[in-house]
Parts: sequence; C-alpha cells; structure tokens
Amino acid sequence: MGQPTPREAITAIEKRRGIVTCLKDDPHDTRDLVDALGASRSTIYRGTRELEALSLIKQVGGSYVLTTFGRAVAESYFSFYDDLERLCDLQPSLSALSRDVDIPTHVLTGATVVHATEHDPDRPVAAFERTVHDADHLLGFSPISRSRYIDLFSDELLAGNLTADLLTTDEVVEYMLSEYDALLTDVFAVEEFRFFATTDPLPFELMVVEAPREFLTVSLYDEQNHMRAFLTNDDPEAIAWGRAQFDRYRENATLVNA
Repeated sequence: MGQPTPREAITAIEKRRGIVTCLKDDPHDTRDLVDALGASRSTIYRGTRELEALSLIKQVGGSYVLTTFGRAVAESYFSFYDDLERLCDLQPSLSALSRDVDIPTHVLTGATVVHATEHDPDRPVAAFERTVHDADHLLGFSPISRSRYIDLFSDELLAGNLTADLLTTDEVVEYMLSEYDALLTDVFAVEEFRFFATTDPLPFELMVVEAPREFLTVSLYDEQNHMRAFLTNDDPEAIAWGRAQFDRYRENATLVNA
C-alpha cells in the first residue's frame, strides 16, 4: 500500500485502539493480544493485518511492535483524545461563563483538572486550598469572597508562610471590610501583601503561583457560586496568559492596604 492518508491512519488507530494500546509499551504476539483483549483470533488477525497494511505496526521475531511512524501517530491520537476528553468534562463548568469570556484553548487542554463529583463536591475546593497552603508567593484575582478562603489566606499571610498580590471587586472589598475589619487590619499590615480593588467585573477566579514553582490555576464556578472545576497548568504560555490577565485588571485597580 502507498502512503496512508491522515484519515486512514486515524481511523485505523481508532478502530484498532485495543491492539495499539497493548503495543504502546511492549511487543505482543497474536496469543498475547487474544488474551489481553479477550477477542477472537480472527478479530486480532484482521486488526493486525489492517495496521500492518498502513505501516503502523510490524512483526519482529514473531511479535507485533509499533513502527516509528505508528508510535508517532498513536501518541498524537492519544494526546488529542485526552485533550478532547478533558474539554468534554469541562463543558458544564465552561457553560456557566459569560459569553464574552475567552479562556485560550491551550490553557484548557493542557491543564490538570480536579472536578466536583456527586459524592465529593468539595474536591476542587480542597485542591485550591492545598495550592494556597503550599505556595510561597502568588498573585491572583477572584470575583467572590468566601469565609474559608479569607481564613486560609489570613492564616498563611500572618504566619509568614505566604506573600501575595490579590485583587477583587470594589463590592467584595466593601463586604469584607464590613464583616472582617479586625482580622483584615492585621492582615493588611503584612509587609509582603498587597490587596487591590477594581471596578471592573472579574470573569472567573485565577491565580499564578510564582514560588516554589510556577503554574497557573483557574477556578470555574456554577451559577450558585459552587466551584465545579479547579485547573492547574504549568505550561509557560499558559502562565504568561495568566500574568497578562492579572496585570490587565491591576492596571486600573486601587491599592486597598496602602
């Protein structure tokens, strides 16, 4: 057969995914594939012949292995499939965002995501809290205020475990000052903490952790302000996007604890 087309290659990988998955790590002969996949010998024979015809696999010493071309195609396929699966999982959370909110695709597809589940709705909240607890320095913004987050940041800042630049809306600042005035007086005195207020609406919750290692986080909430997903991404391009978002809102913000 001549050079396979992209459609032929991807269709074969999809159709014979079980065989390709088995061959990703180790060579397998026909009996190995039958046992591993619980398929008939004739099914395995048809699958291996199809993959061989497209130069995706070859026989070496009686066993099947991925060719260099086959391994590259398989890695591209599984990477694409993982990204697509991640985006489908995020769809309910993304649908709660305003239509004019634009989170770049590479921030989403390259992220590690912790989802809320029926039996553990606080999983993303716990991941967020671990991130703050482990951080040495971060910057970020949020359109909402939660008492447990105020307690968390206050404890870390007052203990000298964290330095931060944080930003929220004027309305949230007004609420926080009315409800937590005594606590915030102490927190605002922390030398390495800057707290900003903006009149601009904030589209989601974002942090850039700068130390001990750099990564971006994005928190997605539903219409009841329950966190549905917590994304982390250490891709340099994603981190740069996060910094640009923070700088965009800080540019016209007012320093509260001046």
